[in-house]
Amino acid sequence: MKVCFLINQIHEGGAERVVCSLSNYLINNGIDVHLITTLKFTDEYKLDDSVKRYVLSPFLNTKNRLSKNILIKKLIRQYCLNNQIDCICSFMAESNFRAISSCKRITTKTIISIRNDPAHEYQSFLYKILSKRLFPKADAIVFQTDDAKNSFNSKISKLGTIIENPINEAFLTQKIGKGLKRKDFVTSGRLAEQKNHSVLIEAFSLISKKTDANLYIYGDGPLRENLKKKINDLSLNNRVFLMGQCCKLEEELQKYKTFVLSSNYEGMPNSLMEAMALGLDCISTDCPCGGPRFLFDNNKYGRLCIVNDKEKLANLMLLSANENESQDKIDARIRRANEFSIDRIGRKWIGLLNSIVKPEI
Repeated sequence: MKVCFLINQIHEGGAERVVCSLSNYLINNGIDVHLITTLKFTDEYKLDDSVKRYVLSPFLNTKNRLSKNILIKKLIRQYCLNNQIDCICSFMAESNFRAISSCKRITTKTIISIRNDPAHEYQSFLYKILSKRLFPKADAIVFQTDDAKNSFNSKISKLGTIIENPINEAFLTQKIGKGLKRKDFVTSGRLAEQKNHSVLIEAFSLISKKTDANLYIYGDGPLRENLKKKINDLSLNNRVFLMGQCCKLEEELQKYKTFVLSSNYEGMPNSLMEAMALGLDCISTDCPCGGPRFLFDNNKYGRLCIVNDKEKLANLMLLSANENESQDKIDARIRRANEFSIDRIGRKWIGLLNSIVKPEI
């Protein structure tokens, strides 16, 4: 079987890491894997040397957006034909549209993957029209949660199957120290509006005089200066720390007691899954499209609060700071996270591919 993943880049981002993890898993399970990206960077997620890479940017000699999109689809189509690709698996909105458009009237099957909350990823008028028109033509659609699947009409949702994110293996293979954690709060993620670090800082300010715990924020992004100003305005410069990017987050995070996800919306949040894998106490907003709620399974593995409710978030953070958790609870979260190992998730993808790509008789 020849499978080709399609995504804009593998430089950063949760979906991008998943594409690389799946590519590496499938190639090691006897599948011929190809990867098409629009861009290539020097600092990218690790890809097995056996994965055949095709980068489109050297061939895109026009700045006109419409012309460029037509050319991209032509290049994808030609690559699939030349390499006899059995199935193309696309990730993220633009790639999903391009995959379906490129593979019309050729034998290559299409599996598209919805990686974020559809209400946000497909909220523009153009994307709503394109999704209604193109998605029913896919051979299968991968959703991460039932909420995401049910947000589309029946023509689209009936093509859907639920496959969760695989956790980065680096977080599952860590030797977790017992009794060594600081009683501090931590989060990780891009400093962008979606992650709503602002409400997390405001929530922490409400309890900063009631606990010795500090707040550490890992990641970078366009809102860094805004968040620095908020920290300063709330006189929290010695309590809230913007830590920037960290290349060994699996080692750094386990120093802390409580992970807090304050997002406005998510798909299946990698950062929350990774924190669970390290045994951290976890708090999250109950954000669409239901990823944290699914991971916590009726609050068995973490605590949920309403999106943008700083008072409730503050109360949950204080509760965590003052609680001495049993090792049983910590171990339960680690076991829950192991349900999403690359082997388990990879087998689900292989099952889907086998159901779509029928062997010739």
